[in-house]
Amino acid sequence: MTDQLKDHRIDEDDDGIVEEDHPCIPDGVYTVTYLFHETVLFKGEPKVVVHLSIIDDEDWSGFEICRYYNVRSLTGEPKRFGGFRAGGNSDLVREFRGLFTDQTRRFDRISLRRLKDHRIKARTRTVRKGWKYRELPQSTWYSVVDELIELVDQEQADWQDAYEVAMAPAEGVTK
Repeated sequence: MTDQLKDHRIDEDDDGIVEEDHPCIPDGVYTVTYLFHETVLFKGEPKVVVHLSIIDDEDWSGFEICRYYNVRSLTGEPKRFGGFRAGGNSDLVREFRGLFTDQTRRFDRISLRRLKDHRIKARTRTVRKGWKYRELPQSTWYSVVDELIELVDQEQADWQDAYEVAMAPAEGVTK
């Protein structure tokens, strides 16, 4: 028996283990950072999945959440940091161009790794319907990023960090 299975005891009445359970967080706007992206085939359709981590919410800091994009095709096998072809009017390209408005880069090429060193405002939503638009039981609802809204510029991020430090209670001081 592997160590992983030892940690997941199965009672006599249980038949299996649920893996990769995706928690549901309140819908809203969160500040996130880019972890990585991967290309996948989902039901035969090419997708890009951008993995992000929430960094600004006390309850959900460190929570990993994903943004899913439809793309025209994959350039190679599905994999982490895989290549893809996206339409010029796709959500992926529109959001990327909205985040990076500088004209110093070619817009016929994008690198999602440009997201790496930025804080990003992202809007989340709760998935309540599954494949074929079937209602999901509430216990299986989960959260996804619905839109990458904007980059949080470093000056604003520094101001927010300074504010949080200033508002934190001093060590040894009780209310």
